[in-house]
Amino acid sequence: MRTLWKFLAIVVALGVASPALAQSRRSDDPARMPVPTFADTSNTTLDAYVWGGVAWNNGYVGGYGGGVIAFNGNLISDGLILRAEGGGGQYDYNLIQPGGANNFEVSTNNASALVGYRTAVGQGWLTGYLGVQREEQANDVDPNAELQGSETGFKGIVEYWVPVGDKWQIVAFGSAAEPFDTWFGYGRLTYLVTDRIKIGPETMYFENQAYRDGRIGGYMSLDVNWGEISISGGYRHPYTDSPDGYYANVTVGVPIWNLW
Repeated sequence: MRTLWKFLAIVVALGVASPALAQSRRSDDPARMPVPTFADTSNTTLDAYVWGGVAWNNGYVGGYGGGVIAFNGNLISDGLILRAEGGGGQYDYNLIQPGGANNFEVSTNNASALVGYRTAVGQGWLTGYLGVQREEQANDVDPNAELQGSETGFKGIVEYWVPVGDKWQIVAFGSAAEPFDTWFGYGRLTYLVTDRIKIGPETMYFENQAYRDGRIGGYMSLDVNWGEISISGGYRHPYTDSPDGYYANVTVGVPIWNLW
């Protein structure tokens, strides 16, 4: 229930009306990685949008992907949206025990399905989702790990994209999920260097029941004939007992036209 209250707080804050764990255990969740909001892909009919990518840092490597499709056949309009996404990878951490330090490698994966509604707000698009997520932390080597086993529960997402003038765009994204009490916030400001290139700073915050970190870095995307390629990376600071480090993401997004 605490995670659901956090999600409601995120919703209110955005104005919606419609890796070491504690004790030096690290966990990086691919679900924290921002995905394209597709709102700025086109100002015409868009049936669906899919994405996929890879993420890594000094303690994790993995992949993620997903897609959205409009019930009314047009994502660039008010209406209901179906969203599915997931990811998986492997992280490692060192744990000091009697006799010395042990290094643990843990596989993790998650998948979610959500239904949402998007609507025009001001000059931008606001979307809220609610659904279910399942997450697995396959840690069978450290019996004392806080993140262990599989959990299933509710997940909520809210996102907002808005242009500011002719050259600037703002993206805000927040999510909360019951499995392992996970929530995530992301913000980005981009500048349109050309019709095909956007650059700008990004920042994010991630938390689950055992781990917290903040990130700040840079973002760049390139529009190509078949979609969009984006890269981002920068500095990662864990607020739990873990060394600072770097992060990097590469994402490919593909709009789908004339699906119906």
